[in-house]
Amino acid sequence: MTPIKTVSSVLLTFLLVLSGWEVCRAAALTGETVVNAVKAVKGKSPALEEKKALSTVTQNLTTAIFQKLGINPSTAPRDDVEELRGISLLTLKVLDAMTGDDQATLRKMSLDDLVAIALAVMTKVKELKVTDNNLKDEKYLQETFFPAVIDYLAQPR
Repeated sequence: MTPIKTVSSVLLTFLLVLSGWEVCRAAALTGETVVNAVKAVKGKSPALEEKKALSTVTQNLTTAIFQKLGINPSTAPRDDVEELRGISLLTLKVLDAMTGDDQATLRKMSLDDLVAIALAVMTKVKELKVTDNNLKDEKYLQETFFPAVIDYLAQPR
């Protein structure tokens, strides 16, 4: 890229931000990114590639959920952003429970699929009145929460 194009790109980004446009610099969401993000959520010490994938997925998913709800992510309260990041991580855990570590299925997941799962997660968190202690309890997640979300997703709409 020539210096003029770089300056033009930076200037355009600056003008878009000033005019209120959302500028998303997140990397594209690929099947491999989803696979690595799920590995990162499952692993105790994820590799750098898995951490990057997790960051990409949570950023893309958080932005997409805000947009689905009609909220500009750049003006959302910090607490809401943090809560949606938590929902994104929980969504990846539900996705892992749904697919049973089937990487071929994980690779087929689109951002729209992840948003649908995340919205189901938010619904069940509210319905089941899930607490922080529940989220730390792996037995509760495996036996109560994940099946409830999966059943909710399986219902015809």
